[in-house]
Amino acid sequence: MDVKAVSRFSRTFVTDTTNPPAPRPRWLRRGRYDLVEVADVIIALICFAIANSSLTNENASHHGTYATGLLVLLAFIDCAPLALRTRFPFAAWAASAAALIGTSLVIPPGSLGGPNFPLAGAFVYGLCLYAVTVRCRPRIVVAAAAVSVAGAAFIDPGSMPQSRSAGTPASARCSRSGSASPGSCTTWSPTTCR
Repeated sequence: MDVKAVSRFSRTFVTDTTNPPAPRPRWLRRGRYDLVEVADVIIALICFAIANSSLTNENASHHGTYATGLLVLLAFIDCAPLALRTRFPFAAWAASAAALIGTSLVIPPGSLGGPNFPLAGAFVYGLCLYAVTVRCRPRIVVAAAAVSVAGAAFIDPGSMPQSRSAGTPASARCSRSGSASPGSCTTWSPTTCR
């Protein structure tokens, strides 16, 4: 593979999909530093502390099956993309999505008893997705939305709505238990009430 082709692809991935940021007012810049970027780094550090604390506490309450170093690393990779959000929103979003999927592969959803993914990581993902929505081209935004839905289905399959059998009303599917709808049926499940 040609080195120039690889560098061209990486440049396209990182910069060509985004529009330049809006000019910042003078009061949001202090010399070379953009205060929005500084705020992103501070928020990333706060999210890292929250994610690390919640993962460590959940691990301790479930008899510590995961190493502390692993939990610190997972908290870091879940929150670090926020520091890139202002300069490289698409790359930050992709890194955040990969971090959440990687975290769900290392720590299976529900194994620590808390939420299925670190909430601070989901917050970082939302901020990066917002930056993609504001700064990227429409085709990239649509692709990011589709990947977000697919990623949510991968991380937590139970969060996606289940399809019911076509043409069969809910009262017919749950007639065995005497309920009119699956929501009010105490024994309703897709396998028992068809």
